[in-house]
Amino acid sequence: MSKKNAKLPKVSASEATQLDAQALRERVSEAFGTRHFDVKRDGLAPFCFSGRQLAEVSSYTTGTNLWYELAAYTKTDGFVATIKVFKKNPAEKDIHRMECFPVLAELCAYMEAYEPSHDIIATDDLTDSKLSTAEAMIRAAALRQRIGEAQSEYRSAAGDILTQLVQLSV
Repeated sequence: MSKKNAKLPKVSASEATQLDAQALRERVSEAFGTRHFDVKRDGLAPFCFSGRQLAEVSSYTTGTNLWYELAAYTKTDGFVATIKVFKKNPAEKDIHRMECFPVLAELCAYMEAYEPSHDIIATDDLTDSKLSTAEAMIRAAALRQRIGEAQSEYRSAAGDILTQLVQLSV
C-alpha cells in the first residue's frame, strides 16, 4: 500500500480520548511518513527538523517587484511557519523568516497578524534637508506604493495558506 493511501492505525474509542497531541502526530507520521527539512533563516543556522509539509503557497506573478512564499509544517512537537520574501531588485536581499508554534491555531494567528510593511526598506533619505518638498513627496509616494505592493502580495498568499490550513483542521 502506498504511503499516500495508507490508513491510520485503528484506535478504539477508549484509546482515542487518551491520545495526546504527541501520540497523534506519531500516528500520522507512521501512516504518512516524514521528511527531513532544513529551513533557511536570516542571521541564524538553518532550522532542521523531521516532519510533513501541510501547505505551501506563492504570490508570484509576472511583473511584481517582490513576492511571498509561505509554508506550514508539522513536526513531532508542534508546527513550523516559514515566510520568504523574494525581491526582484538584486540590490535588495531576500528575507527568510521561521517560527515554531505548539498548536496550529497559533501558527494561523501568526500568519494572519504578520505585517509585510516591515519587509520594505526605505532606500531614499526623506529627511535630507537638501531635498525639495516636491522631491520628498515623490519619494514618500514611491515608498507608500512599495509598502502597498508588499501588503497586497502578502495578503494574497496569506489568504491562500490560511484557507488550506483551515480545510486541514476541519
